[in-house]
Amino acid sequence: MLSDIDEAKQASERIRKSQLFMEETLATVHEPLLVLKQDLTVMYVNPSFLKTFRVRAEDTEGRLLYNLGNEQWNMPKLRAMLEEVLSKDAPVVDFEVEHDFPRLGKKIVLLNATKIESGHHEAPLMLLAIEDITDRRRAEKALMPLAAIVESSDDAMIGKKLGGTIMTWNGGAERLFGYTADEAIGQNVMLLIPPDRRAEEETILAKLRSGERVERVEHFDTVRVRKDGGLVDVSLTISPVKDAAGQVIGASKVARDITDRKMAEKALQKAYERLETMVEKRTASVRQLSLRLLTVQDEEHRGIARELHDGLGQDLTAMKMDVQRIRKMVSDEQAGELVSQLSESLEKCISETRTISHLLHPPLLDELGFVAAAK
Repeated sequence: MLSDIDEAKQASERIRKSQLFMEETLATVHEPLLVLKQDLTVMYVNPSFLKTFRVRAEDTEGRLLYNLGNEQWNMPKLRAMLEEVLSKDAPVVDFEVEHDFPRLGKKIVLLNATKIESGHHEAPLMLLAIEDITDRRRAEKALMPLAAIVESSDDAMIGKKLGGTIMTWNGGAERLFGYTADEAIGQNVMLLIPPDRRAEEETILAKLRSGERVERVEHFDTVRVRKDGGLVDVSLTISPVKDAAGQVIGASKVARDITDRKMAEKALQKAYERLETMVEKRTASVRQLSLRLLTVQDEEHRGIARELHDGLGQDLTAMKMDVQRIRKMVSDEQAGELVSQLSESLEKCISETRTISHLLHPPLLDELGFVAAAK
């Protein structure tokens, strides 16, 4: 049997090994950690704590938490939080504290505290995890105006993963599609796409997943489905979302309701079609009027040509024949010359009359062709 001394040595060795294992495990955690005893003295701090708060291990272990450094952890909120863990045996999750640390400046930290049982200690220990969220809060504050713009925008702004899962959903999306953020986030974006339009979305998602370069798509007109099943015309702008390494991890969509524009376009198209019909009717009327004018003109020309040919032409011919007879009867040389001149003048008159009569032929022949003119 083992003596009391041997048992004490073995127990001490187990405690040492257990403590060494705990320290090795906590040392790998990037978050600042402290292990506190029941009286809130520091049993162990990991390297991340020492680096973050610029202290040495020998200045922390065995000392009361509130006395570390120049009492920079002596905060009323922290005291209240730790006392709650000790008294109620309930963990504290994401307890936010803002404090002005010497040499570090103002910091915002999240504190998480819980009891941890150990068979080698009479009282349980407490694990205190500290997360510096100062930069995160500053970034969130800087993004607040942008977030306010996004939330108040009339356009629907939606963020989705490569698989199509909706991650962000603004007020404009709620007003346009009828789904609240709680209803939409976590759903697949296919929820908003009619069956006959899903090929559009599947093509974009396939390109994103394959790593193919997808340029920004602007003002792509398509149709989407509301919560009530109604269809809405939208104009989409799609942009890839990348992580810090430049890898595409999703896409953002901006959807604008273009129902009024589409209605205006349809009304304009109908008005254009009505105008076309009116123009065609008016053109037909003008054509008929033109044909009527040509017909009247043709009839007038035909009458004038008939008068010239049958009346004046015959009279001139008869006069020419009389002049020929007079020429035979005249013996005086001078009189014969005058008769010859008169005959030539009559011949010119007859030729001009024939030309005018010919020029007055029906113009329908030129305008419509022989068949239409004949009709």
